[in-house]
Amino acid sequence: MNRLPAFLLAFLTAGILKAQPNPADTSNYSNLREQMRDLTAQIKASPANTELYMRRSVVKFALHDWDGAAQDVTKVISLNPRDFEAYMSRGWVRDEQQNYRSALEDYKKALSIDPGNSMAIVTMAMAKFHLKDTAGALQDLGKAITLDPKDWSAYNNRGFIKNKMGDYEGAMVDLDMAIDLDDSKFESFMSRGLSKKALGQYRRAIVDYNKCLFLNPDLAEAYLDRGLSKYELKDFEAALKDLDKAIGMGIHTAGSYLSRAYVKSGLRDHKGAMEDFDQSIALEPNNPEAYNNRGMCKLMLQDAEGAFQDLNKALVLRPDYAKAYGNRGLAKFAQHDYKAAITDFTKAIELNPIFMEAYQYRGYSYERTDELQKAKADAERAASLAGGGSPAGR
Repeated sequence: MNRLPAFLLAFLTAGILKAQPNPADTSNYSNLREQMRDLTAQIKASPANTELYMRRSVVKFALHDWDGAAQDVTKVISLNPRDFEAYMSRGWVRDEQQNYRSALEDYKKALSIDPGNSMAIVTMAMAKFHLKDTAGALQDLGKAITLDPKDWSAYNNRGFIKNKMGDYEGAMVDLDMAIDLDDSKFESFMSRGLSKKALGQYRRAIVDYNKCLFLNPDLAEAYLDRGLSKYELKDFEAALKDLDKAIGMGIHTAGSYLSRAYVKSGLRDHKGAMEDFDQSIALEPNNPEAYNNRGMCKLMLQDAEGAFQDLNKALVLRPDYAKAYGNRGLAKFAQHDYKAAITDFTKAIELNPIFMEAYQYRGYSYERTDELQKAKADAERAASLAGGGSPAGR
């Protein structure tokens, strides 16, 4: 049996739970505050009316007053210790507070009242997942599907968890089923897009991100991941538009700026890329990947000293970083310091024996130091690797 609490269904249908506690949004905020005043007055007149407390808790939830919402639902439980909806609602509030252990106890209590409720089992599963009990979460979701084979949320959440586990093929099976059951949920398209992107199916991922954004045009993460997929397809102009959109919508993370820096580098906008590398490093100052790539950007801008500083920093942070050794070798090669370049290329090859570019440029360095046999051997090795590519990493 599945029951969405009637009071929550009404508020969800009205879109109230989507409201943000933003006084600048005068219509929504004022409406919510007015409802608060009305419900408080009604509660004062009828202090034992559980429905009024429940309704006020939803308004507080919409205002992100988690403590206040929890207090109202707890009052309901004190008045009616067998209220399934109250335990479910307090569990959701505690989820928002990231108090997953308390949320789990509330879901268990709800299930003691209604043992066959698949929605309660799904929410309990996700609390377990947040508590790192992945096996328990998957077991619960399997049980929910057995109870209700048409439960969209069970398939969707199991697909979400499988994505987190790196089981992208398994995630796609569940997300395909979720979408077959209900193709109006943007969450499933978003998650399936992530699965396809992780499997290198970038064009198919973009189709899912397009559908996700059609259903929810305000989802900044979808613009970000669609942009990353376009980047992998070397559609840099389109990728830049999506990443600009995502960052403009508020995704100000080290990763988002780093990704846009890569796109700008692909467009040969090295100055613009530098700005984003700087921003990424300001947000995450110990990321060797950012220093490595900013170093190469500086080299393109003829700042050799700055390039060496960044490449050295990348290697301090990650001493086994083959790509950084290779890039520092390129920087030394550009300065005609061929023996020092050979040392770095050799180290890069030790760390990554199929680093094609390192063989190639070590061969060029050997040519310039008149070590022609070694140059020939490296050229042949680079040519043998070129067909399959070189997974040197960023």
